[in-house]
Order: sequence, then structure tokens, then C-alpha cells
Amino acid sequence: IFNKNDTSKILIGNDGGIGYKTVGDLLPRNNKFHTAQYYTVAVAPLGMFDDYTTIVSGFDKLVGSWDSTTEQTVYNALSNLGGNYYVFYDNRWSWHGRDIQTDFIIAKEGGCIQIIEVKGGVWSRKHGQLFVNGSRPSSDPVDQVIKQKKALIDKLKQSGSFDGFLPISHAIAFPDTPGEAFEDCVDLPPIIDSRSIIYIQDWVAAQMERSAKEFRKVVCDMRMIEHLKSTLAH
Repeated sequence: IFNKNDTSKILIGNDGGIGYKTVGDLLPRNNKFHTAQYYTVAVAPLGMFDDYTTIVSGFDKLVGSWDSTTEQTVYNALSNLGGNYYVFYDNRWSWHGRDIQTDFIIAKEGGCIQIIEVKGGVWSRKHGQLFVNGSRPSSDPVDQVIKQKKALIDKLKQSGSFDGFLPISHAIAFPDTPGEAFEDCVDLPPIIDSRSIIYIQDWVAAQMERSAKEFRKVVCDMRMIEHLKSTLAH
């Protein structure tokens, strides 16, 4: 199976299991592997699948979602926020010897700066643990976005004259996950799900209003936004 967005990524299945290949060696992707072999298959009428194609989005928990349209979905939604918002996509820098990458950062004058970590797949929570497509993820998105927030605060303070409090919040986007999946999980960060992404303008506006109340009178002003733009550009 070839990834339609990157033909260098290939999944290969045979009686020995599943292999994953990019540029380089073929690597095994077997986890609790079971197999059944069919040596003879009869399908009638003849030619019933001629000119038939289908696309199935898979998930490799060691690499991530094969459906790279997840971030594109969020990107398209956030691009409709309007001129009062500043949206920064895919920013990277080094922090304490670690590579930091943020999916989206949103800023609004009179609101806050918000970091959003995007994850594909269908997410759920059982016994306090997050699962994606029924399996434990290789990394916790909550820990990821909190680390990104700390790294951004340090970066902004190191590159400017901001010694005080910075109104920065964090959220997670699970655009493939049904809206009711996390309704009762009040201890998690705000979540963009398959329902709220349709009404993304209302969702972001509500988060900005909520953050303004949470941070009291310390809100994002144009000086902070210009400093954010300058810092992320270097």
C-alpha cells in the first residue's frame, strides 16, 4: 500500500506480517500479529471489481496517522478566522537540547496566545489513559502541548523584554474524534473535535474570552503579537 501523499512510504503485507518502508530499510510493524491465509478465492460475476478503487486511511502508532489531511483540515478551518486573528503554522526551534515543533499558534489582541497540538485518528479515554484507534499512543498529546507552551514562554522571554506574565494557553485538536468523546473530561485542555471544528470561529472566540477571564487583566496586546511574530521568524 502506497501513501497517496508520499509515495516513498509503503506498507507491505505478507505471511510474515507487516513491513513499513520509507527511504531506506524495510522495518517490521508487527504487534500481537495474527494471520490467516486464503489460497483460493472465488468471486462472481467475473469482472465485478473492474475499475473499482477505494482509499482506506490507516494508522501506524509508531509513526502516526497516514492520513496527512488532519493538519490540513485544521489549517483550512483556522484560515477562516478573519483579520483579527494571527495564525502561525509549523514553527520549530531548539529548547534545552530538544527539538520543539508546534502545529498551530493563534494570537488575538485582547485575547491570548494559544498553542494547538493536532492529532489524527479517533481518540478516547479509559481509566484516565488516552487511546487512539484503540491503542495507547507513543506520546501523550497533553504532555506535548504543555512542553510546547513552556518552550514558547522561554523563547519569548529570552528574545525580548517580557519579564512578566505572558497570557499563553494550550489546546488539543482531535478533528477525527466525535464530539461526545470528551464531554465529561473537565481535567483535559480544551479540545477541538469533529463537531467544534465545523464551528471553529465560535470555538476560538469562546477560548479567547475564557482565557481573558482566566488571566484576568493580562491580555495579549499588539506589542506581544509583534514580539511573537519577530521571535518565531528567527
